[in-house]
Amino acid sequence: VKYLLDVRKHEFGLPRVDREMLYDYLSEYRHELTDIKHPAISDTNDYWLGISSFKNLKKDLGHVFKDDLLEEKRHIYILEDEKNTVWVGADFMIRGEGKNGAIRSVDQLGGQAFIQVGEHLAFYVDGYFFHQYKADGYDEPAAEFQGYWYNDHEYEHFATFDCSEAYANVSGDFGTLTLAHYPIIWGNSMHSVLLSESATSFGSLQWSKQFKHFKYTFLHGSLMTNEYSLTEDGRNYIPKYLVAHRIEMRIASRLHVNFSEMLIYGNRIPEVTYLVPVIFLWPSEHALGDRDNKMISLETEIFPLNGLRLYGTVLLDELSFSRLFDDWWANKFALQGGFQWSPRSLPADLIIEMTAVHPWTYTHRFSFGSYTHHGNDLGFYLGPNTRLVSGKINYDISRKSRL
Repeated sequence: VKYLLDVRKHEFGLPRVDREMLYDYLSEYRHELTDIKHPAISDTNDYWLGISSFKNLKKDLGHVFKDDLLEEKRHIYILEDEKNTVWVGADFMIRGEGKNGAIRSVDQLGGQAFIQVGEHLAFYVDGYFFHQYKADGYDEPAAEFQGYWYNDHEYEHFATFDCSEAYANVSGDFGTLTLAHYPIIWGNSMHSVLLSESATSFGSLQWSKQFKHFKYTFLHGSLMTNEYSLTEDGRNYIPKYLVAHRIEMRIASRLHVNFSEMLIYGNRIPEVTYLVPVIFLWPSEHALGDRDNKMISLETEIFPLNGLRLYGTVLLDELSFSRLFDDWWANKFALQGGFQWSPRSLPADLIIEMTAVHPWTYTHRFSFGSYTHHGNDLGFYLGPNTRLVSGKINYDISRKSRL
């Protein structure tokens, strides 16, 4: 909200599309900016139920196709009183995809709820069900499938899968405490080598605290191994966990530096030492028998000119400085760098990024120590032994259409 108000001081210097996006954001943050109730709620009520009558349903359906810059979107159910806010919504999607002459369809049905209880407690939850028609020659899972349950009806040429994500936030002077099963993305790049946008979501406990010039985050998550043994009680998975620390520092207005520690361990109950939010993981792992998979990273961001961002990341899995240049297999690391140019005169971005991930990076001598969840990489989405140069140009034709 603070940044939106800062931008609003210069709104007439923005391109038309950027200015309209600003108005959209300001309307969405109406709850934080004003004491006004949601525009769908009448003066005599504190809630709105869109499906309670044909008139309300007609208004909600009409709003889907309405394009009002200054009015935030509606939800099926809205409650806003002096202490609580509840928004419940639903959405549906269907699309067609083609590949090598084969055509298939994918559809999604689900919804989400946002709940704010008082000033310090917030919840979010969503749930989605997917149905995928499997064409001959084009039967791999749809892009939305992230490694959970997949029901392959092989003979009927279709598959189904589902997912749910949620979190609970408690905030105060101590910072923010989060219990979540929700995507976590660490990194300043298009395709992160730390915790990437393509990683499968996992359950986690997090604590973060913002100070004047830096932010500290503690994370302890529960992961799934890809292997299991069959017992009388069914599938038996080896316990596996991720613990991580991250500090994001603003050295100067044009220089940001981030430092992260990440460690995978398992085959035992959660380690009490690793539950201490501020302990260094590297020496702690040595003290606990040197049996876990530890990594450290350093990221930098530099803004040499307005609209230009240079960034880089070095991730060290294991490294022997004495054998740094002889291509020893156990020198496991990832290097990444790029730039982003966002001119103020155009609603556009240009991003060029280079990534190199050494063979065996993220792996470990024990299967429960690999940097994976449900068999999918948590780091760089293409995995180890990768070199990639990628680029992207975004141009906002309007606030709702992007090329």
